[in-house]
Parts: sequence; structure tokens; C-alpha cells
Amino acid sequence: LEEARWTPPETPAPRGTPLNRVPTFGEAVEQWLTYLGDEKRRKASTVQDARNTARAYLLPRFGADTPLYAIERREIVVLRDGRQRVESHEERRDALDTEDIDDFRRDLLASHLSPRSVQKILVMLHAVFKLAKRRKMIASNPSEDAERVTLEDAETFNILEPIEFEAVYRALVEGHDARPESKREENAIDDLTDAERRMYGTLLSAAFYAGLRMGENRDLPWRNVDFERAMLRVE
Repeated sequence: LEEARWTPPETPAPRGTPLNRVPTFGEAVEQWLTYLGDEKRRKASTVQDARNTARAYLLPRFGADTPLYAIERREIVVLRDGRQRVESHEERRDALDTEDIDDFRRDLLASHLSPRSVQKILVMLHAVFKLAKRRKMIASNPSEDAERVTLEDAETFNILEPIEFEAVYRALVEGHDARPESKREENAIDDLTDAERRMYGTLLSAAFYAGLRMGENRDLPWRNVDFERAMLRVE
């Protein structure tokens, strides 16, 4: 009877999980790439770029065969109905934590990569872990609390108000430059003909007032220009 009291019970395997089967980081990446193409409907070129990034940075760093978690088993003695029983408990611990992601970020920033490229890689890693968590492959996303990459504003974009854009338009099409002669610099606009100035001004107006990006401006077909109602339809 005493031996029976101390006999540990058999612990059934988790439902739907093969015995001794732990998903790997490489499988999490592959599932995300499949999800990106099949469910998010991203272009094949976008998926291939993501795959190249994974092969170049994520898999070499964290390892394709690295288990996503480890199972720690421990036995505890409980008193139940006046009898001592040994029960086996399992606890899952994720293999990667926030400190691992922060170390990865620091190493990337110390490499030849630009901060924007580092940010792109870390955003992709976050997406991989996010899907893995949703599919119960990990308990928590280690990227959620990791330090973000700070990007400096290069002041490339100068956001104009309508009155400011009109000044630019007049300077371009009509040659009305309000700046003093001492502050004017020669540029390519000075070499444009009057017809080219009007065409360029129309291009800028469509971008400013209709919100078209440069590629949308270039690809706009004539059939999508409604002269009667003064409308553009962007497909």
C-alpha cells in the first residue's frame, strides 16, 4: 500500500500534440511565410524578400532547429483523503525572451545595416512571434516588450499647406519666385519650356490635391480621367 501511494501517475500527452514533439523556430518562420502568401495575399516578390531576410538574419541568429519551448517536469507530494500521493506537473518555458531580442537588436545596430533596415528585420521577427503565439506555439511574444529602433527624422518631407503649394505652383508655372535674388539657386526647372512647366505643374497639382503618389500619377490611364466632373479615379 505504501508503494502504491508513492507511485507517480501517468501524465497524458497534451491533446493534439504528438508525444515529445516541440515546434522549432524554423517552423514558426515557415508558417509565417506561408501565412503571408496564402492568407495575407502578399505578392510573390514580397514573400521572397521576407524569405531572404529570414535566411540572412533570423535563422542564423536563432537557429532553424531551436525548440520554441522546453517542458520542465517536477513531482510534488500532495495529501489527499489522508493519503500521500506523488503528482507530476509539467510547465512550459519559452526558449526565447525579451533579452534575446534586445541582444539581437544591439548586434544588428552595430553591423553595417542602417537603422531602417534593422527596424524592418525586427518588425518581421515580431510578426513571426505574433503568429506563433496565436497558434499556441509559444506562450508570449518576446518582441512585445523589446526596445524599439529609433529613427532620426531626415526632414526629407516638407509638408505644405494649400497656400504654400500655390506659391510653389506659381513659381513653377508662371515663374513668380517670391524669394530675393540672393537666395535663388539654379535648378532644372529653369531649363524647362513653358509647356513642360505647365505639365509639371499639373503633375504636382494632382499629387497635392488628389493625394496621388508618384507611381499612381505615372500609371494613371486616360480612361480614369473624368474631365466633365473634374474627377480622377485611381485603381
